[in-house]
Amino acid sequence: MNKLFTTNYTEERRKIVRIAHIVYGALLTLWTIAVGVLFIVSCVGVFKSAEVSPFTVEAIDAHFTKIAVPVIILPCLIVAGFILNLLFPLEQKSKTGTDTKKALASLAQKVNLENVDSGAKKCAIRERNFRLIVSVAVVVVAICAIVISCVFAFDASRYSGEEVNKSVANLTLVVLPSAIVAFLFYYGAEIAKKVSRQRELALLKECVKKDSSCLAKKGENVPTYEHKIVAKTREIYNKVFSFFIRNGKWTLLATRVVVLVVAVVFIALGIVNGGMADVLGKAVRICTECIGLG
Repeated sequence: MNKLFTTNYTEERRKIVRIAHIVYGALLTLWTIAVGVLFIVSCVGVFKSAEVSPFTVEAIDAHFTKIAVPVIILPCLIVAGFILNLLFPLEQKSKTGTDTKKALASLAQKVNLENVDSGAKKCAIRERNFRLIVSVAVVVVAICAIVISCVFAFDASRYSGEEVNKSVANLTLVVLPSAIVAFLFYYGAEIAKKVSRQRELALLKECVKKDSSCLAKKGENVPTYEHKIVAKTREIYNKVFSFFIRNGKWTLLATRVVVLVVAVVFIALGIVNGGMADVLGKAVRICTECIGLG
């Protein structure tokens, strides 16, 4: 029994654990779908009920009590899955190869491009400039998408109290495409940068393979060929990032305090301007008068 509670699986035990996880995943998926279907059927039964007052607490309770057991079993299955992962976790697959970004960052600090042939040097610098341009383009596209969305969203003249659905639809037709374009551009840029890093990494490895003298000596500064503005920005970013890392505990505490203060302020504003009473009134009308779940 003790041999079973281990991550050092034999091939046979690894297969059994994998099958157990597959079966559990399939069971949880099917059970979740079944509970959803039962819930929908129960709601339809409430609306089609022949009772005089189908939206009372008693009527709702009578309909949903019938599906109480499957609903209770669902969280039990979730807890069972947690226990399964805790006692018999799936063995993590070993990564094939190394992280290109980390490998390139490490090798770029060791290879002095001044000691390689001019062709290889130009190619390496070109790849670095390409990634910089792509990163700047991503920021520009994201800012443009945010500005376009905000200009449209905060234009009060575009909203009509008589045609609320049309106003929301028009807003969606502007904001959603902007977000999709920004996301696709970012995704494509990440792929392009990954390919560029792979090309530069292969180039540097080839340079070291041909002539190991291009490796920087101990204490030697390797030029990065970055523009002064980029180098200064990177330096400031590293300092700020390292500050937050060193003071992670206090940073987290400050963030939580700020979020708490903002939440309290907005809650207070809602109470003062009568928003709380409006929300309560809507909740009462929707939950108790319409759906009957109150």
